[in-house]
Amino acid sequence: CSSDLYAGLGALVQLRVFFDNVPDLLAGTHLLISRSGASTVAEASMVGRPGLLVPYPYAADDHQSANAAAFANARGGWAMKQSEFTPDALARLLNQFAEAPSALGNAAAAAHAFAVPDAAQRLAEVVTTVMHGENGARAGKTAPWQPARAERTQMMEMAASAAVRTEPMQRGAL
Repeated sequence: CSSDLYAGLGALVQLRVFFDNVPDLLAGTHLLISRSGASTVAEASMVGRPGLLVPYPYAADDHQSANAAAFANARGGWAMKQSEFTPDALARLLNQFAEAPSALGNAAAAAHAFAVPDAAQRLAEVVTTVMHGENGARAGKTAPWQPARAERTQMMEMAASAAVRTEPMQRGAL
């Protein structure tokens, strides 16, 4: 079993296809190794966890590569193509962290800085503005309309729920 192999090395590793306790796992994670879906990147950045992101090469419009590149460019982690994600490549990266552990701390701070804490509110505002046809494109102006507090709260809850659960974390969280 691969878990026994990692335990023999003194590493606590959980390998699963799906994780239903992402917040708990991220809280105790020093390095996330994962696919780079939008929700995964958002969750990792909100809690300031650095990540080695391996985009799923068959994702629609290769959006995961864009997510991984943005995260890496913000210095919140590293991006590696699936074709380059080999045991040797991973070992080299992990050895770099062992030799310079501050790299993980620096990436954690950058990952946290990459977060957009009010993303759900921003999305709710865009959706409600478009719903009322006041998005500027059709109306020829910017939208002065502000949704009522109850409507904005409901939209934020819906957006947050959708954002958190649309894409489960993929294989390989450390």
